Amino acid sequence: MSNTSGESLASDQSDFDAIIVGSSPILLLEALYLSSQGERVAIFESKDRLGGAWYTKPLWGMSSVEVGCHYIDKGTHNYAFLEKFLGIELKPTPRHTRLNIDSERRAAMRQAPLTAKRKIRNFLESLLANKLIVVDRWNFHSSVTKQKIKPIIQSCVRLLRAKPYMYPVQGCLEMLNALNAKIEASGIPVFSSTSVDSVEIDDDGSRATCCVGDRVYRSESVITGQNLNLDVSVNGEPLSIEKDLYGGPENLDEGYVHVVFQVVGEKKHPFAYIDLHHANGVRRVQDVTPFSKFDPSDVEFQLLICCHILKEGFDTFGEPARILEHLVTLDLLKPGARMLEYYVDAYPTVGCIPNEQLAQLEKTLPKALKIMRTFDLGISLEHYCNRWRSLVA
Repeated sequence: MSNTSGESLASDQSDFDAIIVGSSPILLLEALYLSSQGERVAIFESKDRLGGAWYTKPLWGMSSVEVGCHYIDKGTHNYAFLEKFLGIELKPTPRHTRLNIDSERRAAMRQAPLTAKRKIRNFLESLLANKLIVVDRWNFHSSVTKQKIKPIIQSCVRLLRAKPYMYPVQGCLEMLNALNAKIEASGIPVFSSTSVDSVEIDDDGSRATCCVGDRVYRSESVITGQNLNLDVSVNGEPLSIEKDLYGGPENLDEGYVHVVFQVVGEKKHPFAYIDLHHANGVRRVQDVTPFSKFDPSDVEFQLLICCHILKEGFDTFGEPARILEHLVTLDLLKPGARMLEYYVDAYPTVGCIPNEQLAQLEKTLPKALKIMRTFDLGISLEHYCNRWRSLVA
């Protein structure tokens, strides 16, 4: 990184064309794009590392363990853009869905009125219940249960053309190392371990002031991600956008938790990444073993499993060992699997609004404030690839 903290920056580096608050891959790519266009850019990141939710951590004697459930969603341009611009290699990563139907849900299905739509849904859910399903078939199932002709036809076409999702060969570390190298080479100053206390936008919306401790930084625009909570005011009046972004301030207390388990045991079925439905708060499960360098002959464990869990679900489980037991109950791990170690990381918000709503929200914001889609890397890349086309020209 160009700098390790804001304190190391000279006073003549307090005025920028754009200030980036946060460092998810999308924000880093935007910083690189703006810098390539000749703009003076700075990055503020509250943590001592770049990458947002995409990062690895030294754990249990290993230099880098993936601590997030990640994949890169399919798109027309995003795979080629990442490979060409960052010089990384992507590999196929099958993504599965598991529809878990318990006895209570089965009873509810039986009691529901047997309309034609319900009969179709019951048949498909009975057929797919408690199985690992490739995500393309799940999309087909979802389209059929909606009983709309056009989505069914589109889903059939996608199913016939289905290709696996992609992921960096060495995991998110490969992508982050490439991004860090690009940031370093660009000379973009990075304020790491530095939180932006507040953002004040002029009354005409043309300039922004970022307050960082006792220092002030000015820019023509402040750019941040849609899941980052900033204290923003316009001409002294607070700008409240939590309801538009999250559904209301109360949802900021919700969130999700990533738990990485060091496991002695085996997977019951081969899987890389799974979306779970109706599974008591556990939303995703990923085998991150391939992305962590270790010699199996020197260690006792066989697997590193990362779970993405709603905070409410995590609190319900009470202790991580019960989460591992739940994975056995779901037939993802073989009976007898046991936990040696675990690592927990919590995030403050759950979900974000779709691109269309975000585009509408952006029209109402002051000119000096931009909120980028950062919640889903694949979809976000697809959304911005055309804007960044010059980076790979």
